Amino acid sequence: MKAEFGFCSVCEKVIAKKCSGCDAKVKTEDYTEVEMVWTNGAKMKIGICVDCAKSHAWTTPEAKAGITQAHWDIWDKQGGRYDKEVVLV
Repeated sequence: MKAEFGFCSVCEKVIAKKCSGCDAKVKTEDYTEVEMVWTNGAKMKIGICVDCAKSHAWTTPEAKAGITQAHWDIWDKQGGRYDKEVVLV
């Protein structure tokens, strides 16, 4: 699921798994982060897989739109307030 810890924000590959001894999620070797910027200047790190990081897949307009929408969906579910004019650039 995009924008949920444990999944690549681009391709949704599993990049963190539950610890065998508890419910904590542990990053896999395929986990990395990139910093993205919203149009209002706010910065945010997102978790992605190494393949998407190497190929810069997170920089495409389609990926940015998908990641933006995924965050809006989560904020809607949580009752969060946000401005739909602010998107990832």
